[in-house]
Amino acid sequence: MIDTNQHYVYLYRNKSGKPLYVGYGARAVHSAAHLTGHAHNKRLTQALAGGKYLLEISSPFADEQRARAVETALISAYRHEPTLCNINKGHDAWRFRSLGVPDEFVRRVDTAPLGRGDLERLAQRARG
Repeated sequence: MIDTNQHYVYLYRNKSGKPLYVGYGARAVHSAAHLTGHAHNKRLTQALAGGKYLLEISSPFADEQRARAVETALISAYRHEPTLCNINKGHDAWRFRSLGVPDEFVRRVDTAPLGRGDLERLAQRARG
């Protein structure tokens, strides 16, 4: 019998198998909190409202830090999926990024590149 009072990482997928949400819980039943109207993520609540989703729960982790690292890695791996509803991206040190990108620049990896308008505004600001 599995002890459900340990650290878990869970993944909601839509009926097509696309990731909807990656989460952490100290107890496996925490993953069901998103099925109530009191959940903190309204976009996810709406995505789950149809009842056509798959919930996957990983095997228990030894401690919270390990589970949080796996949660963050999965969120970063799915970051380009338009179906992903995660708001918090997790700890920078555990996110996937190009080899050699230091922790302090991890957030920039997900930032859209500057466009011509951005460069013009920066140039104007530098002159003023």
